[in-house]
Amino acid sequence: MMNTGDENPVIEVPGSPGALQLGVDRDTVKLASSDDVRAMAVELARQAQHTLLLHTHDLEARIYDRLPFIEAVSAMVRRYPGACFDVLVQDSERVVKEGHRLVELARRLGSSIQIRRCAQQYRRYCGTFLLADDSGYLYRPVSSRYEGLASFNNTAEVARLGKYFREVWEHSDTDMELRRELREGRNDGFGALDMCFRMMTLYHLGNTVHPGLGYIDHHQEFAFLDRAFEFLQA
Repeated sequence: MMNTGDENPVIEVPGSPGALQLGVDRDTVKLASSDDVRAMAVELARQAQHTLLLHTHDLEARIYDRLPFIEAVSAMVRRYPGACFDVLVQDSERVVKEGHRLVELARRLGSSIQIRRCAQQYRRYCGTFLLADDSGYLYRPVSSRYEGLASFNNTAEVARLGKYFREVWEHSDTDMELRRELREGRNDGFGALDMCFRMMTLYHLGNTVHPGLGYIDHHQEFAFLDRAFEFLQA
């Protein structure tokens, strides 16, 4: 499904992914590890201004359930009016069973973030990809592996992958379990425990580190609490 074109040189992931500009740099970046994929996904999300499209097998927690990616998505949809993040997932069972930060974010920002389960006829597709605006993509031909390619300026490939995404999107919907998860949150007790830990952390750190913590904005609060909860889980 890939067709990067010979005109774009293939390079390794740069030491500073932020050096690549969305809509400007035409180099094709070779991905070889989970670190490579995470770095490119975060940078694409950070630079997107109106659209992110994600096609994934099971929301890949090692890539998309990480705080830097969630913060980047949250910042995009809050900063740019009308910005959206649409997600197609082939298998939602793990997401429903184990929870996922992206689902939590979609619950908070439902008008900007939508998650659908791929219709049955599209669930055998092996690849996974993330598209940013009209020019950036991250593509892996086998979703269980990290080898792949990314580019911050390849409109032809983004258009081709985007066309497939829209076809699947139009034939897909949110399945019953995922819809319940998006609407109500987890009902196995973990959600309440999560919130308890977050409130306790906010209380203790708010009194020992930052007495005025209650006055920070919602985005800072969201990021702060997630970092605190990660610390408690470590």
